[in-house]
This record gives sequence, structure tokens and C-alpha cells, in this order.
Amino acid sequence: MAMRSPTTRPIVVSASEDATVRVWDLDARGLLYDPLEAHEGRVNAVAVGELRGRPIAVSGGNDRTVRVWDLLTGRPLGAPLVGHDRKVLAVAVGELGGRPIAVSGGNDNTVRIWDLDAGELVYEPLVGHDGNVRAVAVGKLGDRPIAVSASEDFTVWVWDLAAGKPLGGPLEGHHDLVNAVAVGELGGRPIAVSGGCDKLLRVWDLAAGGPLGGPLGGPLAGHDDWINAVALGQLGGRPIAVSGGLDDTVRVWDLAAGGPLGGPLVHDHFVNAVAVGELHDRSLAASSHAEETPRPAMATTLPAPGGEAATTLRSSQVGRSVEAGRRVRLVTGLQFVLIGLMLLGVVLVGFGVKMLVDTRRFLATAEPAKGVVVRVDKRVTRERVGSGDNAHYADVTRRFPIVEFRTAREQVARFQADDGSLRVGDSVRVVYDPANPRNARLDKWGNRWAGPLALWGAGLAILVVNGVTYLWLRPWRRAA
Repeated sequence: MAMRSPTTRPIVVSASEDATVRVWDLDARGLLYDPLEAHEGRVNAVAVGELRGRPIAVSGGNDRTVRVWDLLTGRPLGAPLVGHDRKVLAVAVGELGGRPIAVSGGNDNTVRIWDLDAGELVYEPLVGHDGNVRAVAVGKLGDRPIAVSASEDFTVWVWDLAAGKPLGGPLEGHHDLVNAVAVGELGGRPIAVSGGCDKLLRVWDLAAGGPLGGPLGGPLAGHDDWINAVALGQLGGRPIAVSGGLDDTVRVWDLAAGGPLGGPLVHDHFVNAVAVGELHDRSLAASSHAEETPRPAMATTLPAPGGEAATTLRSSQVGRSVEAGRRVRLVTGLQFVLIGLMLLGVVLVGFGVKMLVDTRRFLATAEPAKGVVVRVDKRVTRERVGSGDNAHYADVTRRFPIVEFRTAREQVARFQADDGSLRVGDSVRVVYDPANPRNARLDKWGNRWAGPLALWGAGLAILVVNGVTYLWLRPWRRAA
């Protein structure tokens, strides 16, 4: 594990499903040193900053830990930061009272503030979200350091880092999961920009009175699918937002005008990360796509030992993973199917109950009689028989016995029975409606109760099985 050069160099730090963090030397176009290995599962997020004048990376992963890495040596700094009860999905690096901090969010619905010097929580977990925290960002509201978080509960929260509590209530306006958030300024006002599964970008005025951060001028619409990532920057002195999503596009937005800047920039696949920076005095946006698993990345400049670090690429990787997006879409689709099946179960139970009530009402006034099969009608129908390779159409003969009986008033009545096994001359017991003798049926248990109980039982089984499966899938969706 050795540095390629003692001079300042640009690097990229990436995190991956392979449980590693990697530091890439952009000049040499290769790894600066061996992969950083300590996480015990997929690494979902990474951010860069400084600790005691040394460049660091902070990562969070499925092993529920946040880890700090010394980018000069390629080694972990201290023990892992432990506290999250489930996966860590997002991290950001900032300062609080001159102290370096990390902000993390995860599947336990909490935002946590870590003192990187002390290696411990600054406060108890910040609680307010009712769903997985998918993204976090840090900034300032006046002189107050703040964190902004986005969640699957469709909300964005703003947190006062000095007080360790929320600033106002949740910012509500999204109609689906919020996957990405970034913090910046617009006309001297602090803003947050968020994007999510409702395909919309929303701009929040963090200094506004009343409900904190009402949407500025309505949402920015243009994406045709989920928005995964958002970054802020400038283009010719104008504040812009850059977004990427599952519609395979990157879009640039003029925040002052509240509309798009030009047409979409098209990828060949889902866009899961975007960043904004400069190249030879030209504004640029960088984006990444993946056919399988995205790798969140941050870019910075690595100094020689003892040197001063300077961030050269202002980046905001707050995109959710494509794999997680696919999983959420799959589970959500399955849940809609299960809801449809449960509705079918309700309908079947309803029909079963109706048949049961009708049968009880019929039997309450019905009278018994003895009948005899006087004729058997036969009908030939063309039906599909067999299964698999043996399936074919054939003529099928159906038998319909005609039963004759005499009522208590000596009326002769006939009806068609539903037992195809009966033969001419067979004696049977029947029950009939005295007011309408043709409304008759065979007096057997199956004819009375089998139909309603079969419908009721099938409907109830569908309800129970699919209801349990639906509840079982809920944590899978949250964990995605």
C-alpha cells in the first residue's frame, strides 16, 4: 500500500458492492493503493473531507457502520463508528463548531451526527423520518450549520446541527420516495434541492418563514422516471441543478428561471450519480450509469504528507443504487399484485356469503319431495383437454339429468339436476320452493353448502395467504 507520488494529485474515491473503498489516481489512471477493506458488506455511500489537516474519506455500508479513512496512508482512522441499527445508506462530511463531523442516514430511519475527532455520536440519533433515510447533505442556514435529509417517507427534513434537533417540521411536497438532496444558494438564500420517485425536482427555500422551506415556484418536471441523483453548481455565474435518473438522462436546470437549460443529456442506461465542477474554466457535469451496480464516488485533490488539501470537484453523490431501485420496483409491483389478489379474495368471500344467505333463505321455506330421473339430456361441446404437450381440443359430452317430482299440492314439476352421474329411473330426494316448484334442487349436503363454502373458503384463503405475504414484503421494500 504505497502512494504513487509525493506531489499533490487529483483522486477519485469510490465505494462498491464488493465491500471495498477504492482511491483512484486520475493522473496515473489507476488505483493509488490497494482497496480499503474493513466493511463487512456492500458500501453504499462515501464522502471526502479533512481531519486534523489530513484528507479523509468517510464511508457507510450494509454492515451498519460508518468508517473513516486516511487518504494519505490508505488506512482506517480509528475504530468504526457504530450506532445504526440497520444499513447505512448516506454520508456527508462537514464542521460543527470547528470540529469535523460526519452525518449519516440509514434504514433505521435516523440521522446521526458523528464527532470525527472523538469517534462518537455528538447527540442522540435525530428522529423524525418514518422511512429509510436515502440521502443527506450539509450546509448553512445563516451562521447555523445544518444537515438536510431525504427519505422514503416522501419528506425532506432540516436539522440544526448546533442544537441537535429539527428546524421546523418536514418539508412535504413529494408524492413518492425521495432519493436525493443537495444544499446550496439561490440569490443569496439557502436552498435545498430534492428529487425522487415522483420524477420531480423540488427547490426548498430554507430561510422562508412559516412552514420551513415551502417549494419555490413549484416542482421542476422533465424526467420520465425516478430521479436518483442531484448536484448543484454554477454555469456562467447562474445557479444550476443537475439531476440524473432511471429514464437514462441527465438534465440541467436553471434555478433562477425555474426551468430546464437545454435538452436532456442521454445515457445508454440508468443514471445513478452526478457531480458538478470545472475543467479549464468551463463548467461541467459528470454522471455515471450502471447496468448492474453503481459505485458512489467523490472526487478531491490529495496533497503530499503535511500539505494542504483542496477540493477540486464539488460533488454531490446522493443517488440511490439502481439495484435498490429495481428491488423496490419489483417489491412494489408484487405488492400491487397481492393487493389485487386480496381484492379478488374479498369478492369471493362476498359471493360465498351471498350464496350462503340465499341458501339459508331458500331452505327456510323449502319443502321436501321424492323425485325420479325421467330423462338425461346430452350436449356435446368442443373443449380443451389434457395439459402441456398433450393438450388438445376434443368433443366432450355433458349429461344433464331431468328430475320429475310431485309437490304437496299434487303438482308435477321438473328441473334440471347438476349431478351428471344420475341415470334414467334413479330415485332422488329434492327440495323445492312451494311458491315456484321449478325452483328446486337435489336434497344433498353438497348441493346445499358446497358452493357457498367453497367460495367463502377460497376467498378467505386468498386473503390470508396474500395478506401475510404482503406484510412479509414490507420490510424487504424498506430494506431495499
